Amino acid sequence: MEQAESYGSTPPPSGGSTTGNSAPLPPAKQTTSSLQPDANGNSIMLTGQSGPRRPAHYGLDIQFDDRPDDPEMGRLVESTVWINRAHPAYRRALASRSIGYHIALAVALALAPLAVESAHEHGFVTTFLSRWGEALDKPSGRKKSAH
Repeated sequence: MEQAESYGSTPPPSGGSTTGNSAPLPPAKQTTSSLQPDANGNSIMLTGQSGPRRPAHYGLDIQFDDRPDDPEMGRLVESTVWINRAHPAYRRALASRSIGYHIALAVALALAPLAVESAHEHGFVTTFLSRWGEALDKPSGRKKSAH
């Protein structure tokens, strides 16, 4: 039986449960239009939303499930990396208090085949883990809420 633990809002691929919070969508902005000349001097109609622009958010969810017969530490399904809690390395990481490193490694291994050609996967994983480690040295751009 598959059990899932959620660190995002993507539903599990095979009917497991998640415990993520989905933020409601903001109300729609009014559409505006304006005439702008193109490269040939012809007018073209540009439409857009009024109000402040927000940057696009591309997210990757990390969730956990148990797949005792799967030799992989993690797998990518759409925009979710599923970490295999039944993998012996996961259990070892829990025992040695190195679960964060295990998750980073599993994510890197799951993303590598999609990110680069197979000949460059090792380099991708190495760079991914280096950048993950360097994140400790940089100030966080996110504000932490006091609870």
